[in-house]
Amino acid sequence: MSEGDTHPIPRVFISYAQYDAAHAARVLELAYALEADGLAVELDQLHGQELIDWPRWCAERLDPNNTDFVLMVCSAEYRRRIEGHVELDVGRGVFWEGDLICGYLYRAKANERFIPLLFDDEPQSSVPPVVANWNTFRLRRFGAETGDQGYENLYRLLTGQPATLRPSRGTLKRLPPRAVPSPPGADPALDTGSQKAEQLRRDPAAGFTREPGLGVGPAVRPPAPPEQVTERVRDLLLQLPGWTSARRRQTFVEVALGRRHRVFDVVVWEGDARQLAWDVAKACEDYPEPTASGSSPLCALLAGIPVEFGFHPARDEEIADLQRLLGCQGAGRPRD
Repeated sequence: MSEGDTHPIPRVFISYAQYDAAHAARVLELAYALEADGLAVELDQLHGQELIDWPRWCAERLDPNNTDFVLMVCSAEYRRRIEGHVELDVGRGVFWEGDLICGYLYRAKANERFIPLLFDDEPQSSVPPVVANWNTFRLRRFGAETGDQGYENLYRLLTGQPATLRPSRGTLKRLPPRAVPSPPGADPALDTGSQKAEQLRRDPAAGFTREPGLGVGPAVRPPAPPEQVTERVRDLLLQLPGWTSARRRQTFVEVALGRRHRVFDVVVWEGDARQLAWDVAKACEDYPEPTASGSSPLCALLAGIPVEFGFHPARDEEIADLQRLLGCQGAGRPRD
C-alpha cells in the first residue's frame, strides 16, 4: 500500500484465552507485529494498568462500528471457555466474547469479520464450531518481513491486498456455426447432387423443400433470398415492439420457428438488438430447413409477426410484399 493510499487503517481486536503466560506472550507478540505493520490493534494486555469495565469494553471492541476484524486466537482452552465447558468462575471474559460473536453471526447470517487463528501446531479441533467452516490461518512467525505464509495471507485479508488479481473481462466472441455433418450411412464418394438425393430418399424432410405441385417427386433446396430481402426482414424485426428485450425476441422466434429449429440454436441471443436482428434474418436464410408448420424459416418468421405483435397497416404491407418475394404459402394482401 502506497503512502498516498486513502484506505482507512484496518482496526483489529484480538480475542483469546488467558490461561498460560507463554500463550499470552505470543498473543502480545502478534499484536506488536500487526501494529508495526500499520494496523490499529486492540488487546486487553495493552490496558492492564487502566480502570476498565471489562464486559462493556469487550462489547465495544466487538461492535462493528469500532472494529473491522476480530482475530480469534484458537486453542483447546479457548474453545472450552467459549462453549462453557469450564468451572463457573473460570473464563468469564472469553465466554462473554463468544456469546457476543455468536449473536453477530446469527443476526448477519454471514461472516465478514471473525477470523480464526491457530498458533504453531495447535490442532484444527481447537477452532470453535461456530467459525470452523471459514478460513483458518495458521501462524508460526509474526511480521510481514518474516516470510511466514500464514501471516502474509492474514495480512493480505486484513488490508485488502489479494495475492492474485482477477483479470480484466473481455468481450464475448461470436463463433461461426459448424458445417452440417453428413447423414448416417451417406457415401462420401457420391457427388454433392447424389448425396442430396440419397439423403432425400432416406428422409424426405431432411433440410429440403419440395417444389409446389410436384407431390412426392424430386425435391430441391429453395434459392437463397436476395440480400435486400434479408436486410428488409432485419429492419422489420427492429421495428417490432419489445425487440430490445432479449427475452421477448427469443420467445417470439421460438414460437415462430419451433424450439428445435437450428436457427434457434445458432443465434447468440444476448447483445446489440440491431446486430441480433441481422443474425436472426441471416440464420433463417442460411438454415432453410422447414419449420414445424412446413414453411421456410423466413416465411414462418413473417407469418408469426402479426400473431405475436398484432396487426399494423404499414408493417403488414411490408410483410405481404416480403411473403410474395419469398413465395410464402398464402402470401397475398395484408389484412384490413
